[in-house]
Amino acid sequence: MSDRCRFLRSTPSRVIVSGVLVAGLGLVLASVAPEAARGRPDSPTKVDPFPAKETLKYQVMVWKGFESLGAVVGTGDMILERKKIGDDEVYYISGEGRGGALGFEIHTRIKSQIERDGLAPILYDYEQGGSDPKRYKIEFGSDGAVYKKWKHCKIVEGCKDKSHINTYTERAFWIGPKRTVKEHCELDEEECSNRKHFWWQKRSTHPTEGDTYDLLTAVYMARTLGLKPGGESKTIRVVDRHDMWDVKVTPGAALETVTVPAGEREALLVSLEPAPTEGSTGVREEFRGLFGLHGALQVWCDPQTFVPVKILGVIPFGVDLNAQVELVSEERSETP
Repeated sequence: MSDRCRFLRSTPSRVIVSGVLVAGLGLVLASVAPEAARGRPDSPTKVDPFPAKETLKYQVMVWKGFESLGAVVGTGDMILERKKIGDDEVYYISGEGRGGALGFEIHTRIKSQIERDGLAPILYDYEQGGSDPKRYKIEFGSDGAVYKKWKHCKIVEGCKDKSHINTYTERAFWIGPKRTVKEHCELDEEECSNRKHFWWQKRSTHPTEGDTYDLLTAVYMARTLGLKPGGESKTIRVVDRHDMWDVKVTPGAALETVTVPAGEREALLVSLEPAPTEGSTGVREEFRGLFGLHGALQVWCDPQTFVPVKILGVIPFGVDLNAQVELVSEERSETP
């Protein structure tokens, strides 16, 4: 078993498309159960728990009260593949969301790596473009879950990274000799287009006790556990940037029939109730799922695979908007 720690994480509050991805992830998350309090199955299976390749497509709709803000305002894809990165065999998961509403555009990319042997999370990488660009990642290792943000270097005095220095020539006077000037870039992040002036800034380190996951990893780990109608609640620990959460996962009493673009099917309703861990400053309403969904979530998932079928939540977008994420299609292959 690798010493890499396990963890779980989230997306931006105003993101509608982001909400699409997160919703799907939050849904799978609902099915994650721990050994004892939280964790993975007691003994790892030698059979791959996931297909060699899988593609899930979603759409998202939003509304305020009983008033719809339009049809589909965003779409999202989640792709799982078996890959070899260096000497390691991993499951490589990527998610992408696109869309917008009320003048706010978003394009979100999420990537995660899981060990094929042991299913421990390795890396979570989140990048958002559009009206509110940002990027951050969470690295898992013996030091815990380390949250880093992609930021423009602000160390004007004392920066030792030569790539952060601008070099140009100028004249002291308009008729004088030219001179070479070297100075640190002082532009804001929104103004600077030179990506060499950015760096990964360490923001938080979370000690991990037991199994802790990032959002994307948790979605897929859920499939190895499985909840039953009327079964007991489970708890899973999640890492979201500066905060850690214990998410209570409660299955419904019976299967329900839901209709989504992918068709009509029986699904298990799972409720997610997040609570900040001791010492965390998070507030339940601020808990963000992979698609930007906040607070408590309701997820309908396939009772066999725990693939998210439908998700209900709230996206803060200036005002709180109700959001519904629906499965459009799914494809699987046992050939990488």
